[in-house]
Amino acid sequence: MDAKLVVNIDRSPDYFCLAGLQGNDQDIPFLNIPVDLQLIPDVGIDMVNFMPDEYMLFQNFPNPFNPTTMIQYYVPEGCMVEIKIFDFMGNEIKTLVRERQVKQFYRVHWDGTNSNGVPMPSGMYFFRMFAKSA
Repeated sequence: MDAKLVVNIDRSPDYFCLAGLQGNDQDIPFLNIPVDLQLIPDVGIDMVNFMPDEYMLFQNFPNPFNPTTMIQYYVPEGCMVEIKIFDFMGNEIKTLVRERQVKQFYRVHWDGTNSNGVPMPSGMYFFRMFAKSA
C-alpha cells in the first residue's frame, strides 16, 4: 500500500500543525493527526556529525523572547549538569537542569517564570551552565 503524508501548518500567532495520512485504498478514510510543532533555528552546526570535545552553550532562541526561549548546549562526556537563570542583579531565578547527563546535544526551554512558577517581568536575564565530571 502506498501512502502519503500531508502536513498543513497554520501560521497564526501560535503555530498549529495537522499531519494527515492517506493510503491508496479508497475505503480507508483520510486520517488527521494533531502534531506538536517546534520550530528550531538552524545554528549552522551539523548536529549529527559534529562531536566537539568541549562543553558548548549556545545563544538562546528567540532572543528577545516572549513568552518562552530555548537554550541549546553540548555535553562532551557523562557528567553532572546544572543550568540556572539569573536576573540582571545576579539573583538566581530558576534552575532549569540539575541532573547527570551523557555525551550529546541538549535543548531546554525556559517559560519566563521563576522557581515558584511566577512570570518574571521584562528585563535582561542570563543563563549559566555548570558541569562537573564525576
